[in-house]
Amino acid sequence: MLATNDMPIVEPPSFAAFGLIPFQINAHFMEDDFFEGHMGETRRERLQEFLEENTGPVLAIREGAWLTGSVATGELVLGGENGALLFETVDGTLSESELPTGSDLSKLLIARID
Repeated sequence: MLATNDMPIVEPPSFAAFGLIPFQINAHFMEDDFFEGHMGETRRERLQEFLEENTGPVLAIREGAWLTGSVATGELVLGGENGALLFETVDGTLSESELPTGSDLSKLLIARID
């Protein structure tokens, strides 16, 4: 739950979750133009900063998108209408990939978060 959009009011003892998936999800991801006039960080900027200090991929799922599949069988597919973005650090370089609906995301189930 490290890449959540909700900032806690008090310091929780841990951000550890159930560990059902080995990557971070940023749900309800909104594009930068949504924040026009906001004068604060965009979600994209926050996720980029997150990956400067943390490892493991972050799947930014847009509104109207979802994941289907089974951790037990190693299958994961992006459903919905609006797709997602995958943020990850590859060989020390931040990478951002557009993922259309129907993308096979099974490789994320073997990702590692340190």
